Amino acid sequence: MSNDAGGAFEQISAQSGRLPVAGLDTVFYRMSANDLFLIKAALTATRDAATVQEMADRIEPVSPPLALWVARQADVRATGDVLSTIVGVLLNLYVVSEEPAPPEELHQVIENAGSGQLHRMPLSRRADCFCGSGKKYKSCHGRTP
Repeated sequence: MSNDAGGAFEQISAQSGRLPVAGLDTVFYRMSANDLFLIKAALTATRDAATVQEMADRIEPVSPPLALWVARQADVRATGDVLSTIVGVLLNLYVVSEEPAPPEELHQVIENAGSGQLHRMPLSRRADCFCGSGKKYKSCHGRTP
């Protein structure tokens, strides 16, 4: 759930390996920008959550299916970081195209976030990075490791 530029996304991915992301395509498909912003706010509010259930409880009013997925995860920090990445990238794509990501891009975002391949997101290299660092994607998480 980190929004810092210090590499927390990479640290979590390296520590926890691949987070199972099955079912997230259905949850995020055609989700509105408003719902994405609400989920982002819920994730920010649960930055210091001790359990995935705390996180799921915050997300449940916005997206019950996403809350169910969260509640089944084991690692609260990895779950938060993966969801923050997915939401950040989807919001970035939404701003550029003014519509939800098409299914193939959505799938790519979710798979790359779950596997820690943040440099492979379907973003313009000149877009702002999804992590909130203020840097361009190409100079931040868009760099090939």
